[in-house]
Amino acid sequence: MSRGRDGSRYPAKPRRHRLMIWGGMILCGALSVCGVLLMVGGFRDWRMSTASVNWPSTEAEIVGSEVVKRMSPPTRYSPYKETITYKVAFRYAVNGKDYISQAMLPARALQRASDGEPQGTGFSARPESAASVKSLTIRYDPADPATAIADPNGLAGGPIGIGVGLLLIVIGLPFIIVLGSWLPRRG
Repeated sequence: MSRGRDGSRYPAKPRRHRLMIWGGMILCGALSVCGVLLMVGGFRDWRMSTASVNWPSTEAEIVGSEVVKRMSPPTRYSPYKETITYKVAFRYAVNGKDYISQAMLPARALQRASDGEPQGTGFSARPESAASVKSLTIRYDPADPATAIADPNGLAGGPIGIGVGLLLIVIGLPFIIVLGSWLPRRG
């Protein structure tokens, strides 16, 4: 029967390398900080999307647009997918002052097709029809008109950011506490 270093019947407690423990604590701390940042961004988006419902709206002139295609390769569980978004720069006026802003809009967020007729909720996803869109309706913050939202539904990920951030914090902090208890005490 093997004995521990102090002669007891039980084997010695395994020693953990101090740098490995500190490295783990730093990684878990970084995970928790990412969680806090995700929560802050989620709260900001959630606040802005709920507040923008009551903001006034105005017509904005599109001064520049660019088609951005994102392609995800097929996997075992999902087919090939192509997502078209538009990077749009628009100009709008509030109380006689001009503002310029930018937004990334999904294809469904464009408000008019190439012929200029209102489309309601059915939007065209063809890049060539997006190039002919000259204006869109935006909502702006009456307290700070430079803050404008072109697609309030684009900020719907706020609660998801809050949830994922909270999950990262809940995962990271206990590991920091456990790893900290493994450090040898001096004294």
